[in-house]
Amino acid sequence: MKTNNEYKTAAKAALKGNWAISALTSFVQTLLSAGTLLAIFVVNPLSTGFHNALRKLMHMEDNDVFSNSFNIGFDDYTHKVATDLLRDVFIFLWFLLLFVPGAIKHYSYACVDYLLIDKPDLSADETIHLSREMMKGHKWELFCLDLSFLGWALICLVFTVGIGFFWLSPYVKTARAAFYEDLVAEYEAKAV
Repeated sequence: MKTNNEYKTAAKAALKGNWAISALTSFVQTLLSAGTLLAIFVVNPLSTGFHNALRKLMHMEDNDVFSNSFNIGFDDYTHKVATDLLRDVFIFLWFLLLFVPGAIKHYSYACVDYLLIDKPDLSADETIHLSREMMKGHKWELFCLDLSFLGWALICLVFTVGIGFFWLSPYVKTARAAFYEDLVAEYEAKAV
């Protein structure tokens, strides 16, 4: 696995020249997340699309992040909604126990948005199970990657009154996509 700085460098390289459209997509996603039903039926699939659109951007396959977020997110719509809903219910139930078990499970399911695209033939339960398998031994690494953005988050909160999060969000998600790419490579190497 690479270092956090290498993931961040990959994210910055992918977002170069695409910051504005990525921030706009992040803004639209935030606006849509107002209600629970809207979150389940619109934001979750759009989030899956946004994660994978940034991943495509990272591979320089297509730089239309806004359109790709919708196209990827709403393709095979019912499968994405069912899987995301099941994941969210599991996370919610773990959070009912205590904060720490909920946070651990949140990181266990970090690959679900990518697996929905990479392995569309898996059922919702199989997708969640594969994410748990892939994240074994890597939850702490992803937590540290997320934690490395804390300084930027504080700057966004204090100096931009939250507006900076529209730029920070694509940066974090693209770095997470780079992390996922390494995770897949490592998982497949172990499987062989």
